[in-house]
Amino acid sequence: MRLISADALIKLVQLKEDAEGTDTGRKIRSLLAPREFTRLDQLVDVMFTTAKDFEGATEPESPKARQGAGPINVSQSDIAEKSKGNWEFTDSALVQGKRDDLVAALAAREHVVLIKKSRALYWNQNHVDRAAFTVSKRYNRPGAPIYWYTYHPAWAEFLNEADHGFFVLGCMDRNDAFAIPRDIFHPLITDLNPLKKRTDHDIGMSI
Repeated sequence: MRLISADALIKLVQLKEDAEGTDTGRKIRSLLAPREFTRLDQLVDVMFTTAKDFEGATEPESPKARQGAGPINVSQSDIAEKSKGNWEFTDSALVQGKRDDLVAALAAREHVVLIKKSRALYWNQNHVDRAAFTVSKRYNRPGAPIYWYTYHPAWAEFLNEADHGFFVLGCMDRNDAFAIPRDIFHPLITDLNPLKKRTDHDIGMSI
């Protein structure tokens, strides 16, 4: 028999929703199965897999949803950045707010209600309409791409199971976005750059 409080169970659900890898969700669910934990290898494996999943995310996320409704308009000067080593991260609340706006805009255009499956993945009630949403800040380094995105293999699997799928690229400093139909985007994947430092299968792209 396994016991878990309601608060802890809610935290596990939130962790699973914020994770992108299918293997991460499976390992999190395995914690609820009755088993002997004298040997802690499985717990360490779950923690390691979850940490790697979040490390491979395109941008950092906040565990708290944006409060209030309506679109947010973010200028480049408004984007708060936090330094970590040589990397600068856009404030996670602004990133999530921008993604919320993208979800609402696509749902209105396609006349569907989109439900959150994970941090970046959404689908309708019947799971036939699906979309993956990613957001990039604007990069101002000379000679560098203006925007940079990552496409995870789990996103491709998710969109492949839809009747209608979209890969949506958002920009922190723009009030428009790019909704690319799955059937147009997937044939182009082999021409993009694999990100070997994170995983052998993630794809990087710049515009």
